[in-house]
Amino acid sequence: MAKIRFNEDNTGIFPINSYNRNSTFDNGEMTSYAYISANANNAQIITKLQQYGVNGITRIDIYSDANDVIYTLQDIAGRISALDETLNGTEINLTINIQVQPVQQPANV
Repeated sequence: MAKIRFNEDNTGIFPINSYNRNSTFDNGEMTSYAYISANANNAQIITKLQQYGVNGITRIDIYSDANDVIYTLQDIAGRISALDETLNGTEINLTINIQVQPVQQPANV
């Protein structure tokens, strides 16, 4: 099962069921929304996600079953915009929405 890591934080890696990112472009500006589906196996994951909602996300890495990086999104100004938690039997299903924008580089003076 694929796993995700935010901000190169190895204490918050957790398995995901799916990842999808949609990007829109308007007047040379890009805005993306990433949608992640996962199952929470402990409260630590939810606490970490809440912290990313407050403090932001600068990098997303997704790993394969063999722990190889298969996707990296870096130099971003991301923030969890919604975190949905649903009880399904004995598991908590998570839906995580992240608004992502490229980090704005300062203009050359």
